[in-house]
Amino acid sequence: MNYRFITIAEPAYETMRHWRYRLFFAPHGLAPTVIDPATERPFYHLVAVGEAETAVGYGHLQPQTDGSGIIRQMVVRPEWQKQGIGQQLVSRLVEKAVELGLSRVTLAARTDAVGFYERLGFVPTGAVFASPLTAVPHLPMQRRIACSIPHAFYQAMVDHVQAVYPQEGCGLLAGEENGRLIHHYPIHNQLQSQTAYDMEPLQQIQAMLHMEKHGWELLAIYHSHPSSPAYPSPTDVAQAYYPDTIQLIITLQNRVEPAVFGYTIVAGNIQNVALTLEQP
Repeated sequence: MNYRFITIAEPAYETMRHWRYRLFFAPHGLAPTVIDPATERPFYHLVAVGEAETAVGYGHLQPQTDGSGIIRQMVVRPEWQKQGIGQQLVSRLVEKAVELGLSRVTLAARTDAVGFYERLGFVPTGAVFASPLTAVPHLPMQRRIACSIPHAFYQAMVDHVQAVYPQEGCGLLAGEENGRLIHHYPIHNQLQSQTAYDMEPLQQIQAMLHMEKHGWELLAIYHSHPSSPAYPSPTDVAQAYYPDTIQLIITLQNRVEPAVFGYTIVAGNIQNVALTLEQP
């Protein structure tokens, strides 16, 4: 299976426009003009192409001015479903969003597809609503895909976890919906453990109240792995209570050169988050 981005002038676009109409809109008595190529022209159109250069799957990405992107119109022809094509389409659209410098992607999932998107790192962000065109119930979802970390925040996190070494250090990062980090909260690890952490409850509550007072969001939770790689442990996965929050892990296996990696963890599924460490 090949995947490539196309324009609306290519035959593959028209092929998948036909299938989108047939599967999504025709059953509700809507006219084919419900899909307007002129409106979709600026989007990033991705197709899955099978044998004989036949398009069998489609999705598009619409960048927004707030640093997010919307994934829409995900479709796979019936005879090609349940072969991983939908997952590949979403993954490649997310990669395109990262390439464009977007910090998160959103979508409206049919309620019977929510589990599929959760496995790909998306979390619900609102209540179920009826599509204004078809009345089919949908759920708004989003996934954080990238984070730019100012040098001052990176240094503050590293200084904190180095100071409590060989115990795990932990803390919170707050910011705005567009992904811009604003405030750092170092939190005491009340376990004082080298292999696990549990944030001191009062400090955590005070941090959350401070965020609420200023209208900020909890964008990231960080902790250190003093002697293991920067990848979520089974304990980290089990305790990922904030699925819409980036999990930053700082490894101190090499204390001279700490390394930080980002993830989202949704329903036990781990997805990478692209990190950019800004220069001082």
